[in-house]
This record gives sequence, C-alpha cells and structure tokens, in this order.
Amino acid sequence: MRFNHVKQLGLPGCILLLMILPACHKLMAQKRLEIQKKSSYELKEDTLILDELIMHDSSSLVLNRTSPTSYIKVNKLTVGKQCWIVGSGTHGISARPAKDADISEGPCNHGKPGVDGKSGVNGERGKNLILEVTQFESNMYPLLLRLNGGNGGDGGGGGNGGNGSKSTIHCDCHGGNGGNGGNGGEGGAGGTFTFRCVQCPSNLLSTEVIKFNLHGGYSGYGGEGGRGGAIGTGAMQTSKRGTNGKHGERGKNGQEGNFIYNKPGS
Repeated sequence: MRFNHVKQLGLPGCILLLMILPACHKLMAQKRLEIQKKSSYELKEDTLILDELIMHDSSSLVLNRTSPTSYIKVNKLTVGKQCWIVGSGTHGISARPAKDADISEGPCNHGKPGVDGKSGVNGERGKNLILEVTQFESNMYPLLLRLNGGNGGDGGGGGNGGNGSKSTIHCDCHGGNGGNGGNGGEGGAGGTFTFRCVQCPSNLLSTEVIKFNLHGGYSGYGGEGGRGGAIGTGAMQTSKRGTNGKHGERGKNGQEGNFIYNKPGS
C-alpha cells in the first residue's frame, strides 16, 4: 500500500519528497540540545529554536562569531554549575614596532627620520543576544553570560632616527628624528543582552538566577616614540641630535553594554 502511494507521486513528487525529508530531519534534530559536561557547542547560525536545552556542569554555548546578534528561543532551559553563554568580541591586534631609519651614506649627510608606528586595531564589539525562555531551571546555580567587548591593540613603537654620516668641521650633520609612536586601539563596546522569561520571577536580578558581564573592552596603549639619531662624527658643533618621536595616545575604553529584562506580563 505504501509502495503504491509512492508510485502515485511520480518522479517529480519523489524528487520533492527527497528534498523535504532532510529538512524535516534537521528540524526534528533541533527539538532538543544537550551539551555535555566540560563541552562546548558553537552556533553555526544566528538563530536557535529548541524545545529543550540542557547544559551540564562547566559547559558553554558559544554564539555565532560572524553575526552581531543571535536569537535563542527555548521552552525549557536547564543549567548546571558554571555554565556559560559566550559572545565576547575579539581583541584588536597590536601593531609591530616601526622600522628604524636607513643608514645615511656619504659625507655630510643628515640622519634619516625613523618611520612612524601604526595604530593598534580596535577591539570588536561584544555580541548581542536575545534569549527567550518559557521555563528556567538552574538547581541553585546561575547561568553565566559574557558579552564583553574586545580589548584594543597597542600602538606600534616609532622607529629610531638614523645617525648623521661621517662629517667634517665644515658642515652640519644632524641626527634623524625618531618616528612617532602609533595610537592605541579603542576597546569594543559591550553587547546588549535581552532576556524574556515567561515563568521567571519579576525580581530576577535580585535572585541572581543569571549573572552577566557586559563590560567594554580596555583601550590599547600608545606606542613609544623612536629615539633621535646622533650627530655625524666630526661634524660642526652646531649639529644637533635628532629629536625623539612623540609617544602615541592611548585609545578609549569601550562603553558598557546594556541589559534589557522583559518581565512576565510586560
């Protein structure tokens, strides 16, 4: 009888059925997710909808790294001890020290200036998370959440100025100036955490059911200025050593993230 039904579908119907079955299986597989003890599960997409999510002790759920905002909807959420949802921004890369000045060739030539350092890369903003839960069970352990902004990278140091070339008392031969240090990168802002729970108490924060960290990232330090080069050997007394480069400015710390709690019935 079943064979006859399949047969009646014809070739186009069978092809359509084969296309639908994997999608249906995927939906069924997402009904329940269980993260084992000391294990980590990373979201492949920015949306996760489940009937039940169980997080065993020391497990973590990592938000999608490419999307700025993730949405998780769970009918029943159960967490153990030291369970984390993590969506921190990546730290900015620190700049490398700049190149020192090339050596001056020939007599009576001033030293060449050092290269300025590059600025550090800004820290990435922490991820935004919308978490919708109908029933929350924690067994007296809080759900921990971290949506920090990434730290800014440090600026690169300026290159040292070159020394003046070999000279005579008949000419000035100044040292090259040191390069300026690069500025530090800015810290990324903390993410926004929006929590909606149907069967949670209105005084959720005071019960410490959820503890979250939405700090902005720390700023990067400015790079040091390069040293000024020395005067050329045998040069006139009016020759001057190169000035040191300026220290790069420190970046700004990232802004604190936001927490939005939609109380039951609101």
